Amino acid sequence: MTLKMTSRWRLLLWFLVPVLVVCSIEVQAQLKGYTAEQLRYQLYYKVLDPAQTLSDSRWMRLEPNENSFGFTDKIYVFKLNIVNLGQQTLPVLLEVAYPLLDHLDIYEGNLAPSSQRYSLGDKKPFSDRVIKNRNFVIPADLEPNKTEIYFFKVQTTSATQFPLNIWNPVDFHEREKMLYGWYGLYFGTMLVMAMYNLFIYSSVRYSAYLWYVVYVLSMTLFQAAIEGLTFRYVWPQSLWWNSISTSFFVCTMMVGALLFQIYFLDLKNQSPNLYLLSKVAIAVSAILIISTFIVPYQYIIKVGAAVLTTSSCIIALFTGYWVWYKGYRQARYFCLAWTVLVIVGFGTVMNYVGLLPRSVFTEYSTQIGSLIEVVLLSFALAEYINYEKSMRYEAQQHALSLQKIHNEELETKVAQRTEELEVLNRKLSDLSATDQLTGLRNRRFLNTYLREELERCQQYKRPMTFMMLDIDHFKQFNDAHGHLAGDACLQAVAKSISVSLRWPGDLVARFGGEEFCVLLGETDSAGAVKVAERIRGNVEQLEFRWQNQTMKVTISLGVVVKTPDAGDSIEILISCADDALYKSKAAGRNQVTFYQATCA
Repeated sequence: MTLKMTSRWRLLLWFLVPVLVVCSIEVQAQLKGYTAEQLRYQLYYKVLDPAQTLSDSRWMRLEPNENSFGFTDKIYVFKLNIVNLGQQTLPVLLEVAYPLLDHLDIYEGNLAPSSQRYSLGDKKPFSDRVIKNRNFVIPADLEPNKTEIYFFKVQTTSATQFPLNIWNPVDFHEREKMLYGWYGLYFGTMLVMAMYNLFIYSSVRYSAYLWYVVYVLSMTLFQAAIEGLTFRYVWPQSLWWNSISTSFFVCTMMVGALLFQIYFLDLKNQSPNLYLLSKVAIAVSAILIISTFIVPYQYIIKVGAAVLTTSSCIIALFTGYWVWYKGYRQARYFCLAWTVLVIVGFGTVMNYVGLLPRSVFTEYSTQIGSLIEVVLLSFALAEYINYEKSMRYEAQQHALSLQKIHNEELETKVAQRTEELEVLNRKLSDLSATDQLTGLRNRRFLNTYLREELERCQQYKRPMTFMMLDIDHFKQFNDAHGHLAGDACLQAVAKSISVSLRWPGDLVARFGGEEFCVLLGETDSAGAVKVAERIRGNVEQLEFRWQNQTMKVTISLGVVVKTPDAGDSIEILISCADDALYKSKAAGRNQVTFYQATCA
């Protein structure tokens, strides 16, 4: 939270290292592990409207950088001619490296129904895949000097892409190891940042931290969904949820980002118009979240991914720079973070709408950009806390300087007022910890004091005594004489218990109803017996008058004497004492029972 600027930039530099790692994982060539001297391939495609047949259009050559076709309801058929130029059978893995395809039917030799070998897609259970991978991977053995023909029929409601890779199996598995190393770094960092800031939120209760966590978690799940990892590891059998999860997380991501922006930039005060615009965007996002369960995916993802995401990013970017321009110093990290995300995310959006081919940059730029962004936003939150601290410090210094300027009379008045406020605060604190009927400490104070005493005795291995006391037949007393008499009885018993204690550190508190508690520090069994019997005897001898009648009551006590260890808690002590109290009542009341078993 108090990192210097140089340290923050050094930390940010470390997060740029994954860029080099990711760029080393993928290359543009479609042959992976084999050379052009070993394999030769040609790739063609046809585009069909839903009403067309294969004979209605001709095959076109698919160039290496032509693998993204945007959002479309057309059917794409891809034809792969591949020749093994060697003298030995070559095992290959054919990978369609895009996990969001709804339907991917693979044929061998021709497009006759009898030639269909695989029916894949994220609309089918993950268990149907012959190779369990986030992408669509099928094995093949290529015989020497023979041309093999494979057809891939693609139809999807998401962006249509067909990045085909032809792998040497050994190199494929090596690539997977490197790729999952990157995923571990990315998703691990995102989750750590979310949990860290959630912990800070639980301490400072600053809403910007909470919405930052919502944004980061939504971004993490969105990235996991479009990478096919959630379908692979989290919900492989839930086809319905898998089909809407991407659009759902896009919308929740925008809600988190916009609410974070509102609280962090203090838009309500800094710019009411931008505050209203952000609230409208949040309302639209909320409607889209609900719509993901009703409206078909292809419409939600277009509105959510293209319109909502783009407009929300523009709003956030403009808002940040506007507030920074007005002098809100904390907005600088916010602006830098969103600038990075918008720049790298632009390429991803262009890829999904078909204006850029799928490449290393478009595939991983959003992950790298989001990783840098969440780190910068975390810096922004830390900067905000530091700014608040400095403002409080400056306010204190200013108050001190004003205090020196004031004359003696004013200082005296301030001191008097301060003393009066302190007295009032002490009274308020005492009232909040006091039972108004009996004047004893209440249960809230008891819990705090008991926890502190338990920790102290645990640390120094000292004995302590805890008692639960209950007025015998109090309900019958109340029913016979009325609630006012019951109140007088509680007051008299409370006073009798209080005068029975001798040491200032001993505590008596009202637990609730007709139950009281006594806590004796540094007291062993011998001392506990004396005090408990003294309390019981004093109450037994007590006589108080009510409406010209002399009243007598008795009490039952449950006592726990223990040198607490690390496994003990106040709940355990109360339970043990209550158990002993129950035994006192069961044995005839007006007596003391010590808890015999181990309090654990």
